This record gives sequence, structure tokens and C-alpha cells, in this order.
Amino acid sequence: LDPLLACGVLVMLVRAAWSIIRENLPAFTDRIRLDPEAVRQVADSVEGVQHTHAIRSHGAEDDVHLDLHIVVDQKLSAREVELIEDALGGTLRQAFPAVTMISIRHETHEPDPELPIWRE
Repeated sequence: LDPLLACGVLVMLVRAAWSIIRENLPAFTDRIRLDPEAVRQVADSVEGVQHTHAIRSHGAEDDVHLDLHIVVDQKLSAREVELIEDALGGTLRQAFPAVTMISIRHETHEPDPELPIWRE
């Protein structure tokens, strides 16, 4: 009877381990979590954001980290850029509730138009 019960416990452990691995494998492989074009559309809708590029999302399904670059007017003060970044963060979190961390880099020049909007 002991070997039979041990096999049953082994089957349950293997199933639990496979479930955990399958659920978290995309996070370990740094899978893209959000469509870069959808992120760009939301970000570009925020007042003061002229362009968005270098978009990268990664992490677990319910813990998405988002990195992006935005282009702002070079005549803006640091405070004005900070307010734009705060508004952008709030808008992105509202549009994508799974986002838990956002890293924004602002630039004052347009990127090369040949570059993709996402970053690998």
C-alpha cells in the first residue's frame, strides 16, 4: 500500500510543479506582455507626449513592468516634464491594470524613423 500511496503523492507533486512552471515560464523567458502599438497609442494620447518608442513590457501576467521612451518639447522645464510623466504613468496604469512598474525616459529629439517602436 505504501508504494501505491507514494506514487499518488509523486503524481500530485509533478502536476503541481508543471502547473507552476507553465504559469511562470513566460516571465522567465522575458515574453512581451503588452502590444507595443497599443501602449504607443495610449502614451501618445497624453498631452505633452510628442512621440513614444523603445517600448518594452515584461514580467508575470499580473505583474507587468513597462519601459518606454517619450519625446517631449525641449523648451519644457523639468517640473513640466515631471507632470507629463506622472500623467502618462496614471494613464498607462488605467489602460493596463496589470502594470505595476513603469520606467519612462524622456528625450527632446525625434528618434530615427527606421527604428521599431518596441525594444527587444
